[in-house]
Amino acid sequence: MSRQPVKVCLVGAGRVGSIHLANFLELPHLFRLTSVVDDFPSSTALDILSGHPTIPLRPQREFNESVAEADAVAIATPTNLHEEQIMQCFKANKHVFSEKPIVQTVDAVHSVYDLAAEKGLVLLCGMTRRFETPAVKIKEELEAGNIGRILKLTFTSHDNPCPPIEFLRNSNIYNDFAIHDVDMALWLTSEKPNLVYCVGHGFNPQIAEIGDDDSGSVLLKFPSGVIATVDISRVSKFGFDASFVVQGEEKSLYSQSVSYDGYLEASSKGLTMSCLPYSFSEKYERGFKAELNHFSDCLTGKMEPIVKKEEVLAVTLVLDAINNSRKTGQPVTIDYETFTFNRKV
Repeated sequence: MSRQPVKVCLVGAGRVGSIHLANFLELPHLFRLTSVVDDFPSSTALDILSGHPTIPLRPQREFNESVAEADAVAIATPTNLHEEQIMQCFKANKHVFSEKPIVQTVDAVHSVYDLAAEKGLVLLCGMTRRFETPAVKIKEELEAGNIGRILKLTFTSHDNPCPPIEFLRNSNIYNDFAIHDVDMALWLTSEKPNLVYCVGHGFNPQIAEIGDDDSGSVLLKFPSGVIATVDISRVSKFGFDASFVVQGEEKSLYSQSVSYDGYLEASSKGLTMSCLPYSFSEKYERGFKAELNHFSDCLTGKMEPIVKKEEVLAVTLVLDAINNSRKTGQPVTIDYETFTFNRKV
């Protein structure tokens, strides 16, 4: 017997919210959008909604009324709004899917996850890259022990197009962008780094003016000896470039950047290939849809959320340490028993 689609309210219809909007509409057997809440929706979201006149677009002041109509809420607003909005949803007994970073502090992570547990509600953090096919296959290989001891992980994440400055004001390149690679490093190794070092620079004057970097490198050292490096940039003129390698004693596993059509020409003149996917929405199209399918499975009790509270806590602390290292120019050690970090002397 088929079940009724879950009624969902989407809060936030900007850069990422418009992706979720389109995907919810492509999954009518799983979800029914009851409303979209945003004071300043993107042009993409407006175009999508113009073809669905029965779905109301409401201002932020009607947040509570919109949440009340739904069974679950998807939050894709600026990070500084997440904690309050998630707590309001839980107080109204609604399940929540939230974009990353789910909240801004370790204390806030405890607050939202503890209330979800107290009320028996689902809270899923949108770590999209975990749902991409190469990542799933690599995780399975690692859990099966098929590559021997892990030695090193190397991540590359070069953004395209660079987000508008209004978006960048709400976060920084580490909390908004490197968070995916940090989460992947912890998830793939099943470890938490005890040493962090970060350097970065803002070459774009507008980005430097708001105190952010457009290029950076992060090093994570794990207790087992594994080293993970993260190369991030807001500049990639040939498309969105994201890849990673897991090097093991027996073999290495790759998640590669692939051109949008897979075309590659080899001749005496060299190699020619098509451009990479233009943006993250194209690169991770399948991942965005897969995480909503996973959210549905969590709501029906088929699965537990793949992203756990303990993992979100660890990633949040590591990001704090990364930002501290970038500010001080010093390596930082992390103590997970006290959830504190100190400069490495």
